[in-house]
Amino acid sequence: MPSPPTVWCEDFVVHSYEIDARSRARVKTITNFIQESAGRHAAALGASLETLHAESRTWMLVRLTLKMSVWPRWRDKVRLETWPSSAESVIATRDFEFFDANDERIGVATSAWMVVDMKRRRAVRLPESVLNLELSPRPRALVDEFAKLPKPTKGLAAKDYRLRRAEVDINLHANQSAYIDWAIDAVPDETWLHKRLADLEITFISEVRQGEEIRSVASEIEAGLFLHRLTRRSDGRDLARLRTRWVAS
Repeated sequence: MPSPPTVWCEDFVVHSYEIDARSRARVKTITNFIQESAGRHAAALGASLETLHAESRTWMLVRLTLKMSVWPRWRDKVRLETWPSSAESVIATRDFEFFDANDERIGVATSAWMVVDMKRRRAVRLPESVLNLELSPRPRALVDEFAKLPKPTKGLAAKDYRLRRAEVDINLHANQSAYIDWAIDAVPDETWLHKRLADLEITFISEVRQGEEIRSVASEIEAGLFLHRLTRRSDGRDLARLRTRWVAS
């Protein structure tokens, strides 16, 4: 049996139900592509979600940085290439590159993941299958030290949400795309309608369980640059922090 590829390539098409008001792929469409391709490659490498679940463990995304120079539109084909870029103790990183139908690179991303004990709800050592992976010699798509993101402190726009069943994933907590939706939704309409997202950074801090209420706040600290904070309404605990940069379309 051939060895699994060190770089995973997968093709996606942007469907009508995955676009925004300007016919561009929604942010969560792109992050869902990221999640899907990462999961399929992990399975090919012997570290699937199903394998971990059998041992009461699961993968958890803790950081994501995404930079898009061009957003794909309705019916566009997107090729996503992904590969593990490092693995040490409890943190594994994975990089991504997006290409259009003409093989032009339109975006890059890097991410950090942990394996979590589902009973104790805490990180554990990465599986040996991950720690011993043969890494691709391919250069990093995006180098990020994942520095701590600041929280917004002034000029806040706030919205409140309750986690819906449709946003609950296989781990019985909010899917990563729900966090991003809540954050983006607090951006003013003027920004959302007339600019495009160029950069997104997110730190996932705490899980959200079904029925919990979430507050999303956003502050524009300079033209087109926003800080975001998601908190649990019942106790004010941080759930995630983000930084987004919006540019002229």
